Amino acid sequence: FLPILLEQQQIASILSNVDDTLQKTNQIIEQTQRLKKGMMQKLLTRGIGHKKFKKVKWMFGKEIEIPEEWEVVKIGQICESIVSGRNRPKKFVGDIPWITLPDIDSMYVRESKSGLQVSTEEIKRCGGKILPPNAVIMTCVGDLGMTAITSQRLVVNQQLHAFICPKNIDPYFIATYLKTQKKYMKTIATSTTVLYLNENGCASIPILLPLYEEQKQIASILSNVDTQIQKEKLHKSNLER
Repeated sequence: FLPILLEQQQIASILSNVDDTLQKTNQIIEQTQRLKKGMMQKLLTRGIGHKKFKKVKWMFGKEIEIPEEWEVVKIGQICESIVSGRNRPKKFVGDIPWITLPDIDSMYVRESKSGLQVSTEEIKRCGGKILPPNAVIMTCVGDLGMTAITSQRLVVNQQLHAFICPKNIDPYFIATYLKTQKKYMKTIATSTTVLYLNENGCASIPILLPLYEEQKQIASILSNVDTQIQKEKLHKSNLER
């Protein structure tokens, strides 16, 4: 289909402008992601406004400095560790979303993209456990260390492990921190055709833990950056459409 030259030029100009905007949006996303990475490295090891530090033993025998008030803990010591049921539901009829790996693509997960839902009875039959809101979900098969936070009651499959945070532990802080521990996860994972992290491995992941108020402050800062990244990604998606 060949329009006259003037219309060709007009169409080309419109598409060129959209391409330019897409390129600029990609640059903003990349810059913001780099900013977040730098902020995480500082906030999750040095905290906010600390002047006194102490040396502690860290992963692989390494010695690091952390704020004096912080602790080195294993996540299994501070959060309840939840393993999903071994059996897949036979009936997907109910009102509780069944969450799998493809559903973990942002910091919060609320529903199954495929629309799968199960009943309480079916969950009991297959040995599953219902996760409450604000549970932290983590991939334990394949691409280890992808995390999300539940926005409502959910059930997850065997590719996902969950942690229930007590009142003095901020879920956003934990979900963010776990993303930084992929190297440790890969080191201790069982390797067959894919990497697999068992229950003990999941519970052993080390955390540098501030007091609760500082956890919330760090989580708030990183959440704001995440929100900006998601806005730009949505803008990019709209431009592409």
